[in-house]
Amino acid sequence: MKEDMPALAGKSADDDLDAAMGALKKEFEVAVGESLERCRALVEEAKEALDDNISHVKEIFGLVHNLKGQGLTFGYPAVTRIGASLCDYIRFVTQPVTAGHLLVVSTHLEALDYVTSREAGEPVQMVWDELVPKLDLLIFRAGSPR
Repeated sequence: MKEDMPALAGKSADDDLDAAMGALKKEFEVAVGESLERCRALVEEAKEALDDNISHVKEIFGLVHNLKGQGLTFGYPAVTRIGASLCDYIRFVTQPVTAGHLLVVSTHLEALDYVTSREAGEPVQMVWDELVPKLDLLIFRAGSPR
C-alpha cells in the first residue's frame, strides 16, 4: 500500500522523519550547551556557599538528569553514561557538599562538554574507557556527598 502512495513533493515519510529528528538533535545540542553553562555557574555559586549549597546541587542534578535521558536518542551515548555517573553521585545529597565534591561535579561537566563537542556517532568509547577509572578514583578520594 505504501508503494501505491505518491511521495509528496518528492519526499517520503522517512525523509520527513529524518528532517524532524535532525531539527530536534540541533535543539538538543543547543540545550546541552545552555545546561552546561548553567551547571558551571551553579558550581561557582555553590563554592561561594559551602555552608548552604544543597539547592545548587539539586538544580545541577535536574539539568544533568534531563541531558542523560536524551543523550542516546540523539546519538550521544557518552552523555547518557557520564550523566548517569554524575546523577548517581549527587542523587541523594541532603547536606552541603564540599569543594572536593564540587571538583567531582565539575569534572563530570567537563567530560560532558568534551563528548558533546564531538560529532554524534564519533567514537568516544576510548575516551570513556580512559575517563571511567579517573572519575572513579576522583570519587573515591572525594567521598560520596551526603
